[in-house]
Amino acid sequence: MKLKDAHHIVKKMIAQANKKERTALKIACVCMEKSMPKEPVRRELPEKLSKLTPIMHCRSCGAWIWPEEHRYCPVCGQRMKW
Repeated sequence: MKLKDAHHIVKKMIAQANKKERTALKIACVCMEKSMPKEPVRRELPEKLSKLTPIMHCRSCGAWIWPEEHRYCPVCGQRMKW
């Protein structure tokens, strides 16, 4: 089973769960979402700085990310898709 499929099933289970189970399932969903790679947002640099390494931002929290250094966001832990 793929992570996306498991995530979809867990989201469906939330509606049928009691309060305590719902909380645990929501936490599990957040963890699954962080494990699913997201492409970072590329920011265009001014022409003077265009020779530098491209600057990227995490889609989840907006933190600065450098492609050669980060597989995961250093702030929120979101997995990056390069």
